[in-house]
Amino acid sequence: MTTTSTSSIAPRLMERHYCGVPVKFNWCVGIAQEISINSIFIILEKPCLVDEGAEGLLRLEHDDILIQEKAKVVRVENHGIAVISMEKESVLKGIAYHINNGIEYIHPLEDGIKINFKGHVNANCLIDFVDAYRNNKPGTKYLLDFHNATDITPSGIGMLLMMADHNKGKKSDIKLVNFNNAIQTAVQDSHIDQTAVKLDMHYETLTDTNITVQVEEEKRDDGQDQVVIRVNGVFDASCREAFIAAYRHRPENTHYLLDFANLQHLERPELGTILMLVRHNGTDKSRIKVINSNSRVRQLFAKVKLGRLLDFS
Repeated sequence: MTTTSTSSIAPRLMERHYCGVPVKFNWCVGIAQEISINSIFIILEKPCLVDEGAEGLLRLEHDDILIQEKAKVVRVENHGIAVISMEKESVLKGIAYHINNGIEYIHPLEDGIKINFKGHVNANCLIDFVDAYRNNKPGTKYLLDFHNATDITPSGIGMLLMMADHNKGKKSDIKLVNFNNAIQTAVQDSHIDQTAVKLDMHYETLTDTNITVQVEEEKRDDGQDQVVIRVNGVFDASCREAFIAAYRHRPENTHYLLDFANLQHLERPELGTILMLVRHNGTDKSRIKVINSNSRVRQLFAKVKLGRLLDFS
């Protein structure tokens, strides 16, 4: 195995997780749609002659780090291949962990900043967390949303204390919401309330009513049917079921239009959700068109070279 570095949730460790990173296996080029602790499913950019049982070199980039492992094909499908690592300690485990834990996304609000967490909240996301507030003035308002988080470690609590110390504002300036019992207990057991640091444990569940998936059918200019899928707000795991339902029972080679005009943020694992549509529909990129995406979403698409499989014209 060759790598310059290594980086889900415990009860789900053996499950596959949505991914969306460029990957190569020998001469086959594609994008990783699913990843587990030692295997990966690759949506191929174009047909590639490879047989089940074939061995070779798996290469992918994650956070600008080149990873190479010996691997073997365990399943061949029309639009992709399943590959399993032959390494005793696969780096894929670290990638799966990174994808499913830490900071989910950071989004500006009218009066502050919202930070969403997922999985385990600990010092592994320290750099991203500090970057979210380091240049902000004291008294900035933060909404820390733990809806998709499972637990928080002492190092994670330490990160919150660092933010509060930097912010030097009122208790209500940093509000924690949507936390489960484990997170509530961990924060309370740390006796933050006995320190000079000010954090507001807000015991309520906030929901974002702007997160929706809308599906419509219409006629294209050439008279063919087309399915329009619009995602509003944040495209995260909460949208996955509705997005999949939009195409699940439709035939291969259906025309789709993905309208992201009202999409504020695309969570990277949901690239894998989009790739499931490619896997279902076939790799004729002209049949899945993406329109009205903002600059941040386009940058993410470009980074993983999704233009190989989707029409962004």
